[in-house]
Amino acid sequence: MVDGVVAISSSKKALSWVPFLRGRLFSKHHPHIKSPAFVVATLTGTIALLLGSPTVHARSCQSELQHTQASIKRVVDGDTVELANGQKVRIIGINTLELNAKNASDKRMAARANSALQALLTDKQVTLAAGRDRKDRYGRLLAHIKLANGRDVAAELIHQGLAIAVGVGRNTACATKNMDLERQSRNRQRGVWASRGDWWSVNEPRLTRASGFRLISSTVIATTLKGRKSGLRMANGLQLVPSSTWPLNAKKTEELFVALDQQGIEVRGWMGRGGASPTLKLHHPANVQLVSR
Repeated sequence: MVDGVVAISSSKKALSWVPFLRGRLFSKHHPHIKSPAFVVATLTGTIALLLGSPTVHARSCQSELQHTQASIKRVVDGDTVELANGQKVRIIGINTLELNAKNASDKRMAARANSALQALLTDKQVTLAAGRDRKDRYGRLLAHIKLANGRDVAAELIHQGLAIAVGVGRNTACATKNMDLERQSRNRQRGVWASRGDWWSVNEPRLTRASGFRLISSTVIATTLKGRKSGLRMANGLQLVPSSTWPLNAKKTEELFVALDQQGIEVRGWMGRGGASPTLKLHHPANVQLVSR
């Protein structure tokens, strides 16, 4: 294995371009997961930095975004704030647990994330870096938040183990870097990684159709190849489909999905409603990790 590249073969061709794994196994506390990485390298050696390089400073990924100054009025929850002008801001690149979670441990972690965000924002003046997708369906502004000392709020929460990294829509410039930070917290069992909550499913025989954010591990048992409309079916019944913002072209999507067939993977995102089977849309390759056997 070349660093960051695993040759995955099918009966038709060797998918040597797929740089799916990088790094080491997680610690003994989470031995079933290998670290994520997904940068697309051409066979001629030219690297297209689809997700960015993990060796670059963690927040250089925001350099091309529009930055504005803002004043924080209050913290709504662990990943949402309200500005002085009344506009709510959903922090890009993370998800924190819900304050009204049914699971007592999840509820405590949500409260800790809320408190941690309040502590970070004691200085109300911040810099916002608006995402390419400007607002979510609730009308919240989607942005990265940088403190006066230059620290990135999402990175701080991930580092503390109080936020889960996830790429959504077109706001995925920092997706790989956030996953690298999460891997460190996960290895050290910080925050949410100390115990498995209701949002975290590992090899369940049959996945429930509960909506909301989920982290799910299972084996890919079937692949449908239709370019960017390709799909994966997991042993627990979950259907995986690329979202409209999936960054890979038709050819590389099919090659990747062929490589994942019969492999154990971990995916993250929000479960879809309706349909015969539970569905999760893949917004970005950083939301997929290969599971060791």
